[in-house]
Amino acid sequence: MKNLIIGITLFMSIHLLVLAENYEDVYNEAVKWGQKYHVFKVDIPKIQKLAKKLDNGAVSFMLDKIKNYPDDIAIVFLGALKDSRAVEPLIKILQEERIDNKRPKIDNERTVGYAIWALGQIGDKRATAPLIEIMNQGKGGQFILDAIGNLGDERAVLPLIERFKKGIIFAAYPLGQLKDPRGLEVLYQAIGTYKESEIDPVIAQASPSLKYYSDWVVARGLTIANTPLALEMLSNIIFDEKRPLGIRVTTLDALGNGLPYGGNQYVVYTAPSPESFNIILKAANDKEPEIRIEALTGLGNFRTKKEEIQPILLKMLENETVNDVRMHVIYALSDIGDENVINDLQGVIEKEKDQRLQMAARLGIKNITERVEKEKAEKEK
Repeated sequence: MKNLIIGITLFMSIHLLVLAENYEDVYNEAVKWGQKYHVFKVDIPKIQKLAKKLDNGAVSFMLDKIKNYPDDIAIVFLGALKDSRAVEPLIKILQEERIDNKRPKIDNERTVGYAIWALGQIGDKRATAPLIEIMNQGKGGQFILDAIGNLGDERAVLPLIERFKKGIIFAAYPLGQLKDPRGLEVLYQAIGTYKESEIDPVIAQASPSLKYYSDWVVARGLTIANTPLALEMLSNIIFDEKRPLGIRVTTLDALGNGLPYGGNQYVVYTAPSPESFNIILKAANDKEPEIRIEALTGLGNFRTKKEEIQPILLKMLENETVNDVRMHVIYALSDIGDENVINDLQGVIEKEKDQRLQMAARLGIKNITERVEKEKAEKEK
């Protein structure tokens, strides 16, 4: 029996040693990658991928790394591993500002930013109060807003509203994530109150959302919320003919071009929410060509609704009288269409005199053909 216990103990020791070596290898891979490819030596998406190779035992390994030194790589690994054991040590870094005084100030601030990001990824509400405290001090930048939004704690609603009213417009994103009616009402009332951005008139005409950038960000907050109340607010703005056309177009752009949330520069755009579909479809029949154009861009992002949208687009291609709008119908067909629409696009090339429409149709046929071939190849694998 004694020999059995000794054998098991020896086996466990060797097993833990092997695991530790594996953790060190993965950690070193992140270090080398950051040094080679990233200006700040820390590549968050790469570390998130590497973390998938690790088990829960890696948490203790990474915690040991930050005991006596502000190790940015280990901090990001802790966020990627999303284990609640890391919450208190990460909060301690923030509260005690246990940062290396020998490093430049900007490096210390970056370490705090990584700790904030990690707490947001873990999503434990124990971090809410210390993160709000840092936000109220005007620190943390976009990292702090992203983290607070990820926590989903309603205690953050009023502090976020206060920051938003002080001009921190990106507080609209976490307010959208929290979905609280108090925050949504503040966002709704803010749209249309901002001064237009001073940009080149040609650019402004091509992309109204740049001219109304602040309004676009706030409308994104409502888009992120994606609740019945938020969608009603967005719809009210889009179809309110008393509002400036640029505001209406910008709000529709925010709704139709996907959910812009991934955190800081690591933004991930996805398809528009299914709940927004009817609003965008209604906008495609608006009397204003600019609204119809923006709606078509949104419809082109609904690839999962191809069977429903494709006949609508073909009907619009036949009946629409404004060539600028027809060109965007072709763009939408190019985005979601299948081989069944190629003959219709070929008809545009043969019958239309507007060279822009012909060019768009040729590009559409090319895109559809390539996409269909790629999908067939993937199915055959």
